[in-house]
Amino acid sequence: MAVPQSSPPPSVAVIERPSSAVRRGGVAGIAFLILLVAQAIVMGQPEKPNASASAIADWIAAHRAQGLASSYVIALASVLFLFFVVALCHRLRDRGADEDLLVVARFSAALGVAIYLVLSAVQLANVYLVSHTSAEVTKALYAVVAVGGNLSGVPYGVFLLLVGWGALRSAAVPRWLGWSALVVGIGELLVAASFAQSGVFAASGPVALVGGVILIYVWVLAVSIHLLRPERKLAQQRSKRAA
Repeated sequence: MAVPQSSPPPSVAVIERPSSAVRRGGVAGIAFLILLVAQAIVMGQPEKPNASASAIADWIAAHRAQGLASSYVIALASVLFLFFVVALCHRLRDRGADEDLLVVARFSAALGVAIYLVLSAVQLANVYLVSHTSAEVTKALYAVVAVGGNLSGVPYGVFLLLVGWGALRSAAVPRWLGWSALVVGIGELLVAASFAQSGVFAASGPVALVGGVILIYVWVLAVSIHLLRPERKLAQQRSKRAA
């Protein structure tokens, strides 16, 4: 005689509020964007790395106060970005993403931040000593900062590709987060290859602007909002035992 099998308990939607660590990461991501956008507005349109030495030296001298403040703003924004990265990896780990993959992702993001911090220190020294060095030296250091920043597209691109892959392999993470991370990661790798003297792949050309600024800024904003919002999860409802 066949024994009737009991049906599984029904699933119900449960609203799960993000942990304090994840919320801090979302706030840090938004603060990171606010600082960088404010810094870009204050600095205005910079000279291109291939401009004349005198034009670059004159521009830096005219924006000395803004340049000094910009270096510290970038350093603070870099730390906030790390808080964002840790919170995002924490969310992905809780949703079943591969821990080893996330370790490499965190390391890649930290490497990208390290490159930016070094370049920020070079910029700080260049702005501080602009009236005591030759225009040629000022231009050389300016080019190191402007062009060297594109190199950070390699570790940032790897970070985004790993996050995107991890998100797509986890059924509990929104699909848009994974696919968008892959797209932005490819954009960052294209930025790392933008070293032409002119054209689309110039060091400060359209690819560097779109891949290294616009796409990553929009992605960080979207993910930061996602980290701050409660999530709907399906949980099996326990059946009540008869008294």
